[in-house]
Amino acid sequence: MKKTIITLALAVVAVASAAALTPKQMNGRACEGLVGPVKTVKYDGGSTTTFNSAGQIVSIKYDSDTYTYKYQTATSYTTGQGEKYRITYTATTRSDLQPYGEKFGYVYTFDSKGRIVKKRSDIEFFVTETQYFYKGDSKVPYRVTYHSGEGGYVYESDFYYEYLQFDSHGNWTKRSYNGIRRESEADVDPVVENINGTSTRTITYY
Repeated sequence: MKKTIITLALAVVAVASAAALTPKQMNGRACEGLVGPVKTVKYDGGSTTTFNSAGQIVSIKYDSDTYTYKYQTATSYTTGQGEKYRITYTATTRSDLQPYGEKFGYVYTFDSKGRIVKKRSDIEFFVTETQYFYKGDSKVPYRVTYHSGEGGYVYESDFYYEYLQFDSHGNWTKRSYNGIRRESEADVDPVVENINGTSTRTITYY
């Protein structure tokens, strides 16, 4: 009986270990749903995200604004605004949290295949949550939902995607989208907008 219990315990540990992801599998590229040694991603909307060789985000540029991230260690970084973050991992989550006060920050959740399935941010009590849905073994989501809110204000979106072009690494470079955006505030009628179109992005690699 004792031998059987030990065998079962080892089997449980083996399954748990097999399901656990490594920090590399949850780096900045993975948090953005990218594969391969991506260096930059430029979206047709005008933003550009830059990664270091370890796969962590070092800058995000929106038009004339640029946000930077300087890594002191593999698990700590400081933003250009002086905010400090510490990275911790569990089997399928990565948490980038401020190591003081209310511990604001970001939590990324992955499935056992290493695909991002949820992002949650809590910055000064403004909470956002993005969820990603996949079909079978696909590495790209067919549906993405977004929810944010603070006080009586709520912003939500629900989009479906069709992928039209991929590069040689398997990252999409062109896709179509169809979905809705909804904004609501207390005592105000919600505003609902139906949106569809096509988006592209240009990716460079190390």
